[in-house]
Amino acid sequence: MSFIDDKEKLERLDQLIRLKATGNLEELAEKFGASKSTISRTIKDLKEIGCPIIFNKDYRSYSYEYPGKLLIKFDPIDKSELHKIKGGFLEKIFALSYNDIEADYVCTEKPIISFSGFPTPNNKVGVNFYDNEKQKL
Repeated sequence: MSFIDDKEKLERLDQLIRLKATGNLEELAEKFGASKSTISRTIKDLKEIGCPIIFNKDYRSYSYEYPGKLLIKFDPIDKSELHKIKGGFLEKIFALSYNDIEADYVCTEKPIISFSGFPTPNNKVGVNFYDNEKQKL
């Protein structure tokens, strides 16, 4: 089964949950042509990623605790959000205009070795400075 098929099934499941029209676990499994354990595992996975799914006894259906919708999409971020990305090298995000010095923003996760010899969970973020000939200062 392809990712597109999985995405479409998750979107259909999300729609049924929002409409409070899933039925119980057995009925839902029948609607999708899947086993109860597969549907149960899918609901568990959705809960783990933050979907507030409950079983509503009044409707005899799964529903969301509060209004919302499952979205599976690509969402571009602007440069102001890039500082939240951990790891990697972001080149020429900004330039300093002081004494003709450029700066490259470097965001790396480097474990700091503590006195015990074990890495600590701290992250280091730094800026490398270069002169006009791109030689590190």
